[in-house]
Amino acid sequence: SGINAEYGGSNCCGALWILAVCDSNTAILTEECGLQDICNAMKTHKDMEELVENACSALWSLSMEDENIEIMRDENVISMLVSAIKQHLNAPKVVKNACTTIGGIIYADEMCGLQLLSDPQSVPTILEAFKKHSSNQEVVEAMCELMLTMGESEELAAELASYPVVKLLQNAISEFPCIEDIVQKSEDAIIALNAVTGV
Repeated sequence: SGINAEYGGSNCCGALWILAVCDSNTAILTEECGLQDICNAMKTHKDMEELVENACSALWSLSMEDENIEIMRDENVISMLVSAIKQHLNAPKVVKNACTTIGGIIYADEMCGLQLLSDPQSVPTILEAFKKHSSNQEVVEAMCELMLTMGESEELAAELASYPVVKLLQNAISEFPCIEDIVQKSEDAIIALNAVTGV
């Protein structure tokens, strides 16, 4: 049944994430086409929140393997992750996991990151999620990390600079003034974006 498929798929993705955290397991999963299986599960069950949440985590772990990054570029996993954010905008764990994974992929391969620019709704979707979960520390930490990673790419920084991202980052600092990770990454991202706009 559909319920069993969701439960089984979610457990499978959760197990894959746990397995993939270990380098040797990541290599095994890569050889066994674990990445394609996760992508297929996300496409088939994209409305199932728990499955998508676990799948995003599994993709983050698999992004540590260079071989997987090439497949992720071919599969346009970035677009899939943005779609997950859009579909599950009210689910903070999906948003956090998807943004963490997008950041990890961009950090590993800027060409993958540039796929964000192929859909004009990608950056607005991410920023809408940032605004929606601006009081959720885990989501904000993931967002600040992502903004900083994007800010380090000339083309992605130029795209971000066309939106009120600096204000979102300033709000994050105001909301979490004692969380050093948020404050530092927000400040660094603001510097990178201001460099683009000449502020």
